[in-house]
Order: sequence, then C-alpha cells, then structure tokens
Amino acid sequence: MWRSRIRELVSWTLVLAALAVFGLYVWASNNPGHEAIARAAEWPAVGPLVERFRVYYGVSEEQVAERREAEAREGDGRPAVEWQYEVVTVEGDSPYGPPDGEAGGGMGLVPPEVVAGYEGEGGDGAETVWVAAGDAVRRAPEDSAPVVGRPEAFLQVEVLERRGEWARVDSPAGAGWVHAPEVGEAYPMGSGVVPPRPLEGASPPQDQMLIARELMGVEGARGSLGPYPLYTDVEPPGRLATLDRLAAQIEPAYRRRYGRSPEGEAREAVLVFSDRETYRLFQSREARIQGIPTGGYARHGMLALWVGDRQPHDLAATLIHEVTHLLNRRSIGPALPPWLDEGMAYDLGASRVGPAGDLEPGKLGGATVRKARKVDYFGAIAGLRNLNASFAWDEPPRLQELVALDWDRFVRDGGRRDLNYAHAGFFVRYLVEGEDGDLAPGFRRFLDRVAGGAAPSGEMLRQELGRSWEELDRGLGDYVRGKILETTPRSLPPGAQ
Repeated sequence: MWRSRIRELVSWTLVLAALAVFGLYVWASNNPGHEAIARAAEWPAVGPLVERFRVYYGVSEEQVAERREAEAREGDGRPAVEWQYEVVTVEGDSPYGPPDGEAGGGMGLVPPEVVAGYEGEGGDGAETVWVAAGDAVRRAPEDSAPVVGRPEAFLQVEVLERRGEWARVDSPAGAGWVHAPEVGEAYPMGSGVVPPRPLEGASPPQDQMLIARELMGVEGARGSLGPYPLYTDVEPPGRLATLDRLAAQIEPAYRRRYGRSPEGEAREAVLVFSDRETYRLFQSREARIQGIPTGGYARHGMLALWVGDRQPHDLAATLIHEVTHLLNRRSIGPALPPWLDEGMAYDLGASRVGPAGDLEPGKLGGATVRKARKVDYFGAIAGLRNLNASFAWDEPPRLQELVALDWDRFVRDGGRRDLNYAHAGFFVRYLVEGEDGDLAPGFRRFLDRVAGGAAPSGEMLRQELGRSWEELDRGLGDYVRGKILETTPRSLPPGAQ
C-alpha cells in the first residue's frame, strides 16, 4: 500500500514539475526581456543557452529601455550602452540600411557643392581660403560679431585682410570676416573639384561649437572619445566609456585595413547629444542636410551624433562611420567621390563590435533576430541582403554606374540611396577582402595615387585592379552571395523565410 502511495506521489510530483517547467517556458517565451531572464543570461553555466533563447524570441526595444532605466536609477555604475543587446529595431537614421521590407535609412556626410575660384579671386601669390556652406560671414573678426550672411556652397575666395585665424573676404553671402585658420589648400570634403590631398586634423569651427555647447548646456569638453575631445550632455559622461574604448581602435584599424596613415594628430571634436531633438536643432544649421534624417554626420573639424534610445550596434556603427570620414580627409583627402568616401565609411562601420566594445573589421556587424515564424535582419546584414536581392532586378546596379555618381545622385535619390550606400560599402569590402585578397594591392595603389593628387576616376581604379567592369560585377555578386551564406542562421524557425 505505502509503495503504491509513494509511486502516486512521485507521479504527481513529476506531473506538477512538468507543468511548472512548461509554464515557465511559456512565460519566458512571452517575456524574453524580463530582468530575471536578462540576469540569468549572465550566469556562467547556463548564460549562453539563455542568451540564445532571448535572441530566438526577440527582446523588444521597450524592454531593453526599461532595464536601462532601472539600472540607471539603481546607480550600479553600468554603462548605459549595453553591448550584449543585439539590434531588434532600427531607427532609420543609420547608414547601414533598414530591415528587409521597411523604409528608412540615412547617411553620413552630405558634402555641399563647391565653387572653386569665385569671381574676385586674386592673382598669383594671393592667399585664398575655403568658406564652407552654412559658415558665418561676420561683420568683425570675433565669434560674437553679427552675421552678415551664410554661403549656400563651398567657396574659394581671396583673403583681403588677415587677423590671426580670421580672414576678411568678399563672397556672394556678403563681405565680412570668416574664421579660417587654414589656407587655400584646405579643400572641403567630398567636393570632387580639386585634387584630394591628405590634410592634417582640423580644429572645430568656433561658431558651431558655441551653438553646440549652448544647446547641450555645457561649457567645455567633458572627457574624450578615443583621441577626440568629447562634448556631451549625456549624464554622467562615463556612460559613454564603451564608445571611448571603441573610438580609440578606429584609427589603428583604418591603417591596417586600407594601408593609409592619417596626417598629423586628431584635432576634431566629437559632439554626442543625449536626445534626437537637440541633435536635430543642431543639424538644422547645416544647410545641405536640413530635413535629411541622419544618425550622425561629419564636417570640417567635428562630428556629431545622438544617443537617445538607439540600439548599441547602430550607435557604434554611426561613430565608426563618421570617424572614418575624418580619417579619409587626413589620409587621402577631402575631395573624394561619394562611392569611395561613403564606401570606406560604410565598410569600416559595418564591422562587428564585440561585447566589450572590441572592433573586428574582418567580421560583419548587424544582427539576426529569430522569431516564431520569421527571421529579421538588421544593420549591415540587412544591407547585404538588400544588395543581393537587387542583383536579380531587370536592371541590377552596376559598379561602372556607381563610381560615376555625383553627390546629389548618390545621396538624394530616395529610391536608391540606401542601395547606393550598401553597394559602395560592400564593393570596398570586396576590394579589401575578396578573391583571397588579390584585389587589395591594386586598391591600395589606387588610394596612394589619389592621395598623391591623381583624379579618383573609375577608370584608374579599374586599371589598378586589372579587371573589367563585368568581371568586377560578377566578382562582387559572388562575394555577396558567399557572405549571405555566412550570415544566414543554420537552423531557422518553422516557416521562416
């Protein structure tokens, strides 16, 4: 009798335990972002299994934000940017493309057009300066002087009088003083009009920095991100410690990957706004990118980005992308064609960033999120898949056409903008890594020639690579398809595409 009751008790215990496990599974699959599960993902023994469970079922942006807010209230000293969270949603401001089937996307630098040799330029031996689009022409050589006007295009103008770092000029925006510490060889970024020669790091424009500090409510630099002074209203600035670690790795990775060494030391400033709205106010002063959604942008002497509730991968990719623009200026030159300037920024920005903020350029970043009946792709992986899909179009994108695009066609064609970025970015990645590295020497020779003053033409690139455009199109297609296989999950949820 007692043996029968023990067996019955054991049976009921097993049934109840099974029901409890099943109930826990159901609850966990519907609450993958709960703090208890997030903590379990950090345990040494079962952590990897729990993390795979969370990624499979997806962790919502709201749940991640709730946990961050709770940790901030607890004051446990954790960085606000938590690298263990993969991207689940995309803001639409990243240069790495939206998820499959969704609209959005953004860009880095959008260079203004250039007017070289503006009417009134002096003769031989006269000093000239470049006046950037949107920069202030003032009545007196000081930051507080009234603004006479702001040019709508980059201008190269004669210096009528020089007072330290200020130059008096006559421009279409009016006659007055501009802050111009560099002489006429300081070509603007991305113009494509003058020979692109490497330039030393540029100090940030004082009028723009004054506006940024007023918007942020800060008086000066609050630390650094890598070698760059940091201006931020993020509290406390130590929350950006992981980005600081990442920023310090970008220039060494650039040297190794492209074989070019930047001129001089980094002097540019990094502006990190805590919210998108304040960043948008600051961005609105840049005439050429007004109204364009960006997660960040670079210009002469500085770069700006915003944090908000952006996912760590998106924020890291934007920082790398924009720093690459600054490094291009110091290593190759500022007057680069869009496929090259944006392609290199996309390529390095598409690198994987490890859990501790380690930059891994040879691995592709982005995220794959598996759900019950589908798989979502984000960041660089989404751009890769969208580019691959475009190769099946009736009129697929061609490299010979890509390298001939001017800035407006490259960045302002809303229907092809994101594709142009992905096409250029993976073309550069193919040149660096593809065909067992056979193309890399030719690409580096091309970069060296461009830095030496040669026109960065598509034909010169093709000759250095020793390939026809048809061969390069086929090679890039094969490279992209190989990357698709590498980044596709081995086991997909039932019914997933």
